[in-house]
Amino acid sequence: MTDKTRAVSPRPEGRPAVSAGQTDGGSAVSGTGTGEGWNAPKTLMEKASLRPLPTGAANDGAGAERSKSKLPRILSVISRHQLSPHMLRVTLGGEGLRNFPESQEGAHVKLLIPEPEIDPAGFLSQIEQGQRPVMRTYTIRHHRPDLREIDIDFALHGHEPGEEVGLKAGPESGPESGPEINSQVGQKIEGSGGPASNWAQRAIPGDFIGLFGPGPKKMTFLTADWFLLAADMTAIPAAAAALEEIPRDAVGTAVFEITSEEDRQEIDAPEGIDIHWLVNPSPEKPSREQSRFIRSIRWRPGRPSIFVAGEASVVKELRVHLLQERGIPREDSYVSAYWKIGVNEDTHQKIKRATAE
Repeated sequence: MTDKTRAVSPRPEGRPAVSAGQTDGGSAVSGTGTGEGWNAPKTLMEKASLRPLPTGAANDGAGAERSKSKLPRILSVISRHQLSPHMLRVTLGGEGLRNFPESQEGAHVKLLIPEPEIDPAGFLSQIEQGQRPVMRTYTIRHHRPDLREIDIDFALHGHEPGEEVGLKAGPESGPESGPEINSQVGQKIEGSGGPASNWAQRAIPGDFIGLFGPGPKKMTFLTADWFLLAADMTAIPAAAAALEEIPRDAVGTAVFEITSEEDRQEIDAPEGIDIHWLVNPSPEKPSREQSRFIRSIRWRPGRPSIFVAGEASVVKELRVHLLQERGIPREDSYVSAYWKIGVNEDTHQKIKRATAE
């Protein structure tokens, strides 16, 4: 099914101001922007004795072991907005984005998840002492430097394997959020996912989070003859950002596997890009829908640029088809497994590193 929808304004308009603690599962939650108390980024910087990091100071990729001299940026929650049943957008901003490079849509960042009831000064103190908070990789969906804001989209599906709550899978050191897989797919169960999505679902204006990055964008071959993108819910933010960055006269195909029909998004893609939405209500089970679709499309002449990201088994099959059978050069491709069914993110990262070695 093809859908050439167009994007609305990246920043939700007319967001209602709410009081602290107010939540509304399906609607936007916004702050007043007064910046009182420790929620004010400037006050936070003074209280934590943290100066804004210089551009690129925290761009060291893996982020597994960081020196005590490298502290994350501290960002405040500006708003929370339910994009679709299984995608939640959190807008982050504040003085922590001072000196942040411009035009970072599609770049990946590391989010450092604070423990409940800890304040920013205590959070930074723990990091200075060598304690490592839970860290997850996500994509910057929109960036508004003039407002010092970024949007991060979280895929919401359920649990994380190996954690007390159950089952999750996560991304590699690429741009995306891992899915939160739940056997009751389609039900929005707040707090039933992995640490990042749980934080996002609880977040209210004035909350804070740590951030390292940005890291590089993944789709860099933007002068191709045509474009082919394939992504599941975890990789749609990066794929959508790439589609909005390629030339406006670009042609090609994008195929997105979503959990429900209502999970379609408006993407400001060029008119020449055909967008197809494949509904898979059971993302916790292996799927061959993207592979079947891509194998069936008309192969355009010329040199393509490839973006493929999502669940490991799907990515593996598409990697074989595109790089081996089709002979697409690796330098023209971004093909990456963001998560693996039945494996949590930390274990998946270890497997990826061992495989690379």
